[in-house]
Amino acid sequence: MDWLTRNIQTILSIISAFGTMLSAIVASIALKQVSLSRKQLQLMTDATYDAQKPLLVITPGLRTMAPGGKIDTETKAQFVELKNVGTGVATNIVGAMFLCGSSGNHKYFTSRFSDPLMQGEKNERVGLALSEDVVRLDGRQKVDNHYTLYAPEDAVMRVTVTYHDIFGRKHASICDFFTQWESRSVAFLSNIEHDLEDLRLVSSNVGKKRSKGLLLSRFSS
Repeated sequence: MDWLTRNIQTILSIISAFGTMLSAIVASIALKQVSLSRKQLQLMTDATYDAQKPLLVITPGLRTMAPGGKIDTETKAQFVELKNVGTGVATNIVGAMFLCGSSGNHKYFTSRFSDPLMQGEKNERVGLALSEDVVRLDGRQKVDNHYTLYAPEDAVMRVTVTYHDIFGRKHASICDFFTQWESRSVAFLSNIEHDLEDLRLVSSNVGKKRSKGLLLSRFSS
């Protein structure tokens, strides 16, 4: 009894330390389970999104080019072809075609496409009209903070098309045109923050107040 009395504090300390260690082990296991569950949930979410993700491929249309293989930059309308090679329907499709910014020709072509483009469907004649008011944009604006709407120095025209999936996520396809037979897919972007309609709000005087948060990414440096 005397021994127990003399060592009770030590025994209680050992029991307390063991309890603390056990609690830490349980907490660590719980955190690992939560982390694993989150990863599994993210994988399931990504798989769901990927199963319904559109991907639009852009190619030159029948009337995009002038005779001799040159691009007709004087026309009032341009045409491109769109094909959805993704796994889901594309909605809220908006397109813009810009010349090279250093060319001195700052006119551009834009269009809104009212009809969704289903998986596997091909629209062989999508018209982009020469207009300053259909979708007002600035060629220095960037998609995904990287790709300017203006064509690069080595291309004649750049076509940018943004669209939504059924979850409301925004995507973009970008293609550069060189001659009647030569074009180059530049980028296929998924889950971007701002589409062409968002950039339109930046360029439009009416939309300046609504797009205050976008002003910092409006122009290239």
